[in-house]
Amino acid sequence: MCYKKQDAVLDIPDLAGHVTMPCIGDWNIIMRHQDDSLSFNQDWQSYKEGFGDPSGDYWIGNQVLYYISTRTQLHLRIDMWTHDNEFLFAEYNQIIISDEDNNYAMQIMNYLHGTSGDGFLKERHNNQPFTTFDR
Repeated sequence: MCYKKQDAVLDIPDLAGHVTMPCIGDWNIIMRHQDDSLSFNQDWQSYKEGFGDPSGDYWIGNQVLYYISTRTQLHLRIDMWTHDNEFLFAEYNQIIISDEDNNYAMQIMNYLHGTSGDGFLKERHNNQPFTTFDR
């Protein structure tokens, strides 16, 4: 989706306006949590529509992820830092996000590689419904 390394602007059904997906290299950024300037303790509607600012802490929105996963094969890369400032990552391919009626459950078909290990499939996060405090 990072066409020519530029941010993608998408029109997503069921959401008002445009959605901008920022890029870093070949990757679209769907979530960024750098500090505590934005609470991620949000309700269902906020996670559906997305919240925050793409230049800082934010979530792209579950409806956007569902829409994209129905139109292209998704790959997922998770970058993280430990409390000791160690950088870890994991890459997966063949990611499918279900619709809202199925609670945006994420199906991960294949772990590719990384330094953090396979936390999604091994720890039973695969195929689990998305949840928030109000749903």
